Amino acid sequence: KPTQNFAKKANTCLQDAVRRDGKAFIPHLGGFVVALREELDSPGGLIARNPPSIERRPYRMDVKPDGSGIESTGWFRASDGVEERDNALILSRLCALQWVVVLYEHVVPNSLKAEYASEFIDCIIYQLVDQPPGIIVVKSFEVLAKITVPAKGQEHRSIFSALLTSDDHDSPEISTIPSMKNPMDDENANFALGILEPIRRRLVSRDRAVFAALIDLHSKHEKLLMDVSKVIELMCTLQPPEFIFIAFATELENFIVSKMQHRKKIMESPETDASAIKDELAAFSKDLAFVSNFAQQLGLVFFAAPETEQLRLEMKDCIGFKGDSLRDEQRACLFHIILYTFSHSIVATLSFCLWGGAFLTASSFLQKIDPLDVSLMFYLELDRLIDLIERPIFRHLHLRLLECEDDPYQEGSGAMLFRTLK
Repeated sequence: KPTQNFAKKANTCLQDAVRRDGKAFIPHLGGFVVALREELDSPGGLIARNPPSIERRPYRMDVKPDGSGIESTGWFRASDGVEERDNALILSRLCALQWVVVLYEHVVPNSLKAEYASEFIDCIIYQLVDQPPGIIVVKSFEVLAKITVPAKGQEHRSIFSALLTSDDHDSPEISTIPSMKNPMDDENANFALGILEPIRRRLVSRDRAVFAALIDLHSKHEKLLMDVSKVIELMCTLQPPEFIFIAFATELENFIVSKMQHRKKIMESPETDASAIKDELAAFSKDLAFVSNFAQQLGLVFFAAPETEQLRLEMKDCIGFKGDSLRDEQRACLFHIILYTFSHSIVATLSFCLWGGAFLTASSFLQKIDPLDVSLMFYLELDRLIDLIERPIFRHLHLRLLECEDDPYQEGSGAMLFRTLK
């Protein structure tokens, strides 16, 4: 306890000095980055090349592990207790995460903030491998949300440059409706995010590096998929859910496209033998299953999480009762981007179409299902869909079935909804 209190006081004094005289520490920024990456790159880190700090060799070579050899015995004593050791690791990790933010806000020049953030994205995210305590997970994503959002006065050089602004009055008005030929390109993502109010646009990250790293991590560690919905919910509390879903949708598309290109390269190579082709097909099948599971988790968060309530309201009947205003076009663009990702999961696709009033789209999707693809898993997914439709959140569909429209074949008609459910 005395040692921890001393360490906390010393750490507080150092951070106060950095906040007060930030520019004076710029020459030492490289050393800070190396030290923090060493602390974060421990078990559960990017490549786990460093042991926890408590197990490292003391800087003074005359100090022994039991604390002898120094004026005040016990300052460097290694603990044999597992609980005390774990608490020390948690405190050490929290301290490192706090220092990342302090340096970002008070020392790093605006011109280097993007490069500084990129140094820590992977090592912070890969802490999830060892499933750390909840306090570490929450603090990690809070740090990522702070260091990936452009600071005031920072030059914006990103795919979201039209949205990132520090002045509400200078916020650009996006009026050109992009082509929906490829809904997953950056132009459509930028247009759909125009739905955000200026104050919420400030919370949009400068790029999607965090989301690409998360997808790469979960594709390699299947055990983490069980908790990915909690991660998505947490991220939706720190940044606009619209941005979270668009970023994940776009990076999932990039992930599957890269895997398809790799498969094509392997299949067309004259040096590839039968064994390599078999391994590649098995790996690609595993990647498709991962994308499907990730899409299901996104769907679960969309319909069940309180953090996405505003997003649900925006998407409700956005296709069935679509108007001609710019905001209606942005809502429709956002719907198509999310639907493109949800299409990897039958439950997510159909439930999202029903929620958005795209009954004709849902009916066409069902009719195009190949009978050869119908399996036990298919019926289990349909069973989950029926269970979802029967919940109170879809109660408005029950009344929609009673409505009569002039054109029974339009997207939001009750007749088309009946045909879909039938």
